[in-house]
Amino acid sequence: MLHIFSESNYLSDCIHYLINYNKQIEIAHNDINNKYQELQIKRETIKRYKQELQSMKYLFKITFKEKQIQYDQLQHGRQCQVNDMKSLLIFGRKVIVKHDDVVPERSKS
Repeated sequence: MLHIFSESNYLSDCIHYLINYNKQIEIAHNDINNKYQELQIKRETIKRYKQELQSMKYLFKITFKEKQIQYDQLQHGRQCQVNDMKSLLIFGRKVIVKHDDVVPERSKS
């Protein structure tokens, strides 16, 4: 009888061991699945961020080109103003020189 009882305890211990082992495997499996899902979420987030960065890069390029065009137009406008001012100064000098040639100096009496 003692022999049967010890065999029964041994089988019971084996069953408990296998049940615990199975629970540990199930916990490990769930942990792995959770980690995998976290990685998938991170992967999708990275992919979305990459797409957003590409869009922002494209928008920045467009904005930069627009600003460059505006700057070039502004520079051209300023150069035209400078040229117009130079022309007016030259014209004014010519008028003054012609005026001095035509109008005699007044006497200081």
